[in-house]
Amino acid sequence: HHSTLKWTIGMSIAATMRFMLRAHVGARADPGFSFASTPVKLPKTVVPVRYVLLLDLEPARDDFTGHADIHIDVRQPVQAVVLHAHDLAASRTELTQNGRTRSLQVGPGPIKQSWVLTPTDTMPIVPGRYTLRIDYDGKVNRSGVGLYRADYVVAGKPARTLATQLESIDA
Repeated sequence: HHSTLKWTIGMSIAATMRFMLRAHVGARADPGFSFASTPVKLPKTVVPVRYVLLLDLEPARDDFTGHADIHIDVRQPVQAVVLHAHDLAASRTELTQNGRTRSLQVGPGPIKQSWVLTPTDTMPIVPGRYTLRIDYDGKVNRSGVGLYRADYVVAGKPARTLATQLESIDA
């Protein structure tokens, strides 16, 4: 009786393995994400690698300040860096690599809600890893877009908090 059970289990495992092997051989793998073929709004010549943000937020205020260190990979020589920035005002923009810092001039970008950051020395930005440093000011929105205020009532008294949905632009 035990040998019949072992043989039946063994045959079931063997049949399952043959089926899985056939299914695997005939199956096609999902090609996965391809940055090169995915359409985006910003140029792919400069790619963000890491963001470090420091925000000074106070729910009672209708504005805020921020500092961003954005680590970027420049993939080919460029004259400027293009990035999303909506309703923000830059007070300082710099590009740093290996201890060398270059000032950047802020201008309107080629697409809606973007900036172009151009080195003030007018020299191209060569390929490599950089840190883009930006100090900026912004307004707290009154609707559910970007950083916005949310008013509510606690024990009959008005209160306010700040919120964001952390969505990408035009998500």
